[in-house]
Amino acid sequence: MTNYYAIPLMRNNQNGGIIIHTTFWDHYKYVGNFYYDLSKNALVRMAYGLSIELKEDGIAVIPFYLQGGCAQSSY
Repeated sequence: MTNYYAIPLMRNNQNGGIIIHTTFWDHYKYVGNFYYDLSKNALVRMAYGLSIELKEDGIAVIPFYLQGGCAQSSY
């Protein structure tokens, strides 16, 4: 939902920006529930796809991984 509202505002502002999708790092392991695993991986793919589509607008989209109290980005 944030993407739905934030992207048009950021495009109209024309100053670029950053959208962060927060998820967790599972070291590419199955998390034990098909739908939960699917939704977590979908966040990473959505960030990747949006980062490509919004690059020309100067808007960066990154997945931000939480792991044991630490945070890291994949891009």
